[in-house]
Amino acid sequence: EFNAVELAMVAWAASQGLESAILGSVCDELKLVLAKSAHELAGKMDTQQLSTITLALTKMGCDDRAVLKRLSKVARSNMSNFTAQDLDNLASGFARHELRWRSRKLVTALSAAGAAMFKAGTFPPRNSANLLTAVAKLSSTAKGSCDGTREFVAAASADIMSTGRLESFNLKDLANAGWGLAILGQVKSACMVAIGRHAASKLEGFNAQECARLLYAMGKSGVDCKELTAAAGKPQDLKFSFPDPVRSVSLTQQMGGTGARWNVREGTGAIAGNGGALFEDSFVLAEWLARQRGGAAGVASAVGAPTSAAAAPRKCTWDGASAVELGAGIGLCSIVAARLGMRVVASDGDQSVLEQLAANVARNPPTSGDELRSALLRWGDPSPLEALGIEGAPDLVMATGCVYGRDSGVWSALARTLAELAGPNTLVVLVHGTGAAPGVHQLRGEFYGMLAPNFEVARLPQHELHADHALGCQIHVLWRKQQMSSVVLGSSSDTEQGATEKADKKRDRGAKENGPRAKKRTKKGK
Repeated sequence: EFNAVELAMVAWAASQGLESAILGSVCDELKLVLAKSAHELAGKMDTQQLSTITLALTKMGCDDRAVLKRLSKVARSNMSNFTAQDLDNLASGFARHELRWRSRKLVTALSAAGAAMFKAGTFPPRNSANLLTAVAKLSSTAKGSCDGTREFVAAASADIMSTGRLESFNLKDLANAGWGLAILGQVKSACMVAIGRHAASKLEGFNAQECARLLYAMGKSGVDCKELTAAAGKPQDLKFSFPDPVRSVSLTQQMGGTGARWNVREGTGAIAGNGGALFEDSFVLAEWLARQRGGAAGVASAVGAPTSAAAAPRKCTWDGASAVELGAGIGLCSIVAARLGMRVVASDGDQSVLEQLAANVARNPPTSGDELRSALLRWGDPSPLEALGIEGAPDLVMATGCVYGRDSGVWSALARTLAELAGPNTLVVLVHGTGAAPGVHQLRGEFYGMLAPNFEVARLPQHELHADHALGCQIHVLWRKQQMSSVVLGSSSDTEQGATEKADKKRDRGAKENGPRAKKRTKKGK
């Protein structure tokens, strides 16, 4: 009985409730009802309602293709009437999906509307940067080239290069705009150099992901901005204060590292990957871990995992527990774990990052009797326990910001390493930030398809996270199934891919059968 206005309001409120972990298990049912209603009312929605409900359904994890196609078609027919904010919301919503179906038409329409706004000089920096990012993501997944992107890039570049324009961009918008232009291509070097120089003068205010995003954009565009490279290569000191017994931690980070290091680490095609800097998800895990007093069993209980079965984590204290961090970077999480009483091996697969990690470990010794050391480990190593120099499965395995980019080979190697390390009582904690691969925040996608045969997974309630980071990051807790499958442990990538494809096909069939166009089944048919 809701009209279009009311439906958009409810969808938006529901998406906020989901991100705040208020809705819980009711989300799936509510998502289906909202999606069905959106499909029916799409033709009656104005631009604000269309953009609002598109973004809201995306945040709720809706991947019903019939609904998304309907919203896209209606939006394209009225794109010239969208405001800057509506265009931002619509494009951002669709960009969060892996839209490989007919997205060229949507990219063409968004590009034309965006170019018109750039030429009119009425595009706020935040909205324009978000649109550049969204169009870049959509065009990269489209089948074939997209019309209108050349004009869109030219209009955006001219707007950015206009006198005083860059001063109105904050750091996040500057990084997003540069990344979007680089991915779309055809951008003039002068524009990228201007962005780089302006960023270099403000780099101390950048976080690691923003800096990584911008440096990757420069490399992608073939631009050598010496000012930005020099600023990003300077060591920076970081200081943190945690509750007892962790207390103060002092670290050194290098936002950009060297150009050579950057090119190697970006081989996955990801937007960010510099292990020499502290990313948001690492702080989220460290801060959360510092507040936990019940050991692995307490964490398992908080997410509904078994605490007494043979395949469940059992330790009720961190004292004496063994822990391994994968992709430890500059080592914050490992240092916190050691200060809590754990015996920790902080590992990384990049030798140059490992040197910085070892220096930070030496700078922050654990309390007397505890162990903290660094070790080289590349994911996919057939004998990770031997490579780390430990006997028996650890009680805790940690990894932050490790599932990004598009290289399923990297995810497969990580999944195999997790399966090899995890014992019956091992607790695995993964933290994913805003740059996570598609589907990860919904506990699905290719990576979690690889883990499904061997692990149970649950998401920690968002209110358990630091309030300043609860909307951007998620903590996922995994424990091993009693019967381990050979799918991930085996060496055949074809087997892993086959399992993933079967899971995806099954999900697509379910979405089709339960979508707005599904026919009602008879009792006998069920």
